[in-house]
Amino acid sequence: SNENEIITRFMRGGFWRNYFSKYSESNRMNKRMIYASNIFDRFKFKRNKDKIKEDKEIALDYLLQGQCNCPYWHGTFGGLYLNNLRHATYSNLIKSTSISEKNIYGENYFIKKNIDFDMDGRDEVIISSEKETLIFHSLSGSLIEWDLKKENPINLIDTLKRREEAYHISAMRNTNNDNQNEGHVSIHEIAKKVDEKIAKYLVFDKNEKVFGVDHFLNKMPSAEEFQLLQYEENAKFFETHYKIIENKIDKNFATIIFNKEEKVNGKNINLIKKYIIDSNGGFSLEVNLENKSKEDIEFVYALENNLTLLAGGENDRYYIGDNKRISENLSDAGEFAGKTFGMTDEAYIKIKILIEAEEETIFLYMPNYTISDAVDKLEMNYQNSTVVCLKKINLKPNEKKYYKIKVDTKNI
Repeated sequence: SNENEIITRFMRGGFWRNYFSKYSESNRMNKRMIYASNIFDRFKFKRNKDKIKEDKEIALDYLLQGQCNCPYWHGTFGGLYLNNLRHATYSNLIKSTSISEKNIYGENYFIKKNIDFDMDGRDEVIISSEKETLIFHSLSGSLIEWDLKKENPINLIDTLKRREEAYHISAMRNTNNDNQNEGHVSIHEIAKKVDEKIAKYLVFDKNEKVFGVDHFLNKMPSAEEFQLLQYEENAKFFETHYKIIENKIDKNFATIIFNKEEKVNGKNINLIKKYIIDSNGGFSLEVNLENKSKEDIEFVYALENNLTLLAGGENDRYYIGDNKRISENLSDAGEFAGKTFGMTDEAYIKIKILIEAEEETIFLYMPNYTISDAVDKLEMNYQNSTVVCLKKINLKPNEKKYYKIKVDTKNI
């Protein structure tokens, strides 16, 4: 109505801190910056003060570069939706933290911290060494950050959830309407449309796009079905917080064990999820499933893992299965049956990410595309790749079964 149009004129914009509430990725990046700042504040002046002063100035410079506002929010321009901007921020924060940690803890450190990293009222577990930093979250017992610190630093879980935006609604409304705004309009008022080529990808995620999200499905999905959320979820593990039942570290390994009991198709399943982090890099993940009901149960266990090597359309980045190239680039989607699956970047980060299963596994792989506002149009951006490990499970009453993978990186 005309009355509503008058009111909505004054309802654009808002307070930028609201982005931390709407976008968990923005919140995590901001809290990563605060974490880097807090570590920097603990810089120690020991011997060789001139060298330490130089290191501190370099760490501060990286920290300030990591505070550039652009990737922390999203408006008419890409901002948070542009993974190259987020990558630059994470890279600078990782560099700053690495210098500060080496100053505080010395050479060859391997440490654990229990802190409320993202300030959600629950503690996260941070494992950090000279080579890597991993941050574990109670939501689905997941890994929310995996930083490689050497050479060309990157957060391998710098990903983005697909969310419904106000401009999606407007664009869908305009798709079948050829009338554009007449006269002079601002860039905020241009009538955008959804291109037919990208309309199929306008779907919105139920869970965070992180590593180690637990799904329980009725049947084996295809890569496209999983990508477009065309599958039936039979439990709520993906959206519930797990309890940490073990959390320890020694000089070689750190162990974090999560536990959750939930219903799958109305029957109780107890899930124990065990991460073992190697001080030399990489980690293993073992999932134990126990049928706590008095009836047989059958389901497909799907372990969703989201990882990024940035430019998905470049042909120097691709998927590998049993150490053979199986795709043109990371924008491809498909299925691979085997024990070892991975992603390769030959040119920029120059690494392989390898997921090795103990048993034959069906790996689904697919790009995660977001559709975002870009001044005069909506554009589709590659955010990350989703790799899903699938296993059919049949459990009799009180029976237990487990699934285990080992995850690591190799320099090229």
